[in-house]
Amino acid sequence: MSEAAKRRSERKLDAVSAAAKRRSERKSAAVSEADQPEGDDSPPQQRGLRGALQILDGPDSVRDTVLQAIGGVRGIVDSSLPTTVFVIALAIGGLRAAVAAALVSGVVLALVRLARRESLQQTVTGLVGVALAALVAVKLHSSAAFFLPGILLDVLYAGLAVASVLARRPFIGYIAAVVEPRLSAWRSLPKVRRAAALASLIWAAMFAARAGVQGSLYLAHRTGLLATAKLAMGWPLWGIAVGSSYVLLRRALAALPAPIAPPVQEAPSTLPS
Repeated sequence: MSEAAKRRSERKLDAVSAAAKRRSERKSAAVSEADQPEGDDSPPQQRGLRGALQILDGPDSVRDTVLQAIGGVRGIVDSSLPTTVFVIALAIGGLRAAVAAALVSGVVLALVRLARRESLQQTVTGLVGVALAALVAVKLHSSAAFFLPGILLDVLYAGLAVASVLARRPFIGYIAAVVEPRLSAWRSLPKVRRAAALASLIWAAMFAARAGVQGSLYLAHRTGLLATAKLAMGWPLWGIAVGSSYVLLRRALAALPAPIAPPVQEAPSTLPS
């Protein structure tokens, strides 16, 4: 074989090798395209919702989501302390002493957070709730009335949650979109919308259960049991509702169809016929 023929043969082999390499690279890109937001040919709202899965991954994500929503162990303690102090002080010194003790405990919690330069949002909200409950209890001259504002709020929240589902505007969808902006297109996908509706009904059931049990104890003037029910049906049920909502939305997002990769074009053969 002449030298020129050898060079032509080598060039043809190099061309074949380069074409095979390009085909391999295109196939790899097509496989990975479904997992990458860039280059995704699916509708924009699906790309955004799949991107939101990044915040929902990990074996401890449900636990972390619930703890974050309730403010961690510190949030549980802060929310439970005024009620616990109220019941103890009520048994020792009567209604006025109990109201004063609950208010003082709320102020102390706020001062501790302030001294530690921590967020006061949950503490201030709790302090306002305690002050309102104390005012109602004093005005109605009833220790059980300390829990009345919370019962009425549960009734209101249950009604609003059911109304949002009936109006096909489940409130959990809007809350999720505020927490994670990439969920802003949730209403455009039926599976995600149904998951938000089911999650909203879970919250409605939680609020209704709290209102029903505590309302019955309030009407029976069972202050001690009422306080126990408020603590037992507080953060535990709240955590269950948050975790259930998380799981439902996570599954709905995971069920979104993957983007369709473009067909791989085979490079024309350069082998001699």
